[in-house]
Amino acid sequence: MMEKGRISVQGVNHETVSKFKDMVQSKYGKLHTVYGQEVEKALEFYLDYHSSDSPHVGPHTNAHTHTQTDTVYIMSKYEQNVHKVAEMMLSVGAWELEEFNSAIATKYIRQVVGGDQRTIDKYLNGVQLKWDGLST
Repeated sequence: MMEKGRISVQGVNHETVSKFKDMVQSKYGKLHTVYGQEVEKALEFYLDYHSSDSPHVGPHTNAHTHTQTDTVYIMSKYEQNVHKVAEMMLSVGAWELEEFNSAIATKYIRQVVGGDQRTIDKYLNGVQLKWDGLST
């Protein structure tokens, strides 16, 4: 079992801490034991998405100082799944077809997120939009 550490931080906006605690309380119905777990998840999430090899980090120029900084764009779970489906379609050459093939997309949507028809319809729309963006 991994040894657990302790964290104490000063200078964090009270409202931010309060919102985070409220979110954890709402999600689990308690704070005891789960608050620390959620803080750990938030830190891991930040580290994963802020690493230089993350696909979500890109160059950004600050207009006031003309210096380049990293901008973090965090994709929603939906966007991540649409991206996975698009990558799967790309890997089999589906992007080379002249028209969007919903049967191919549906096959990969089922593999990524399941086969509920409402879910498939939702993701078909997202993959179609991605297709249209790449085809033009």
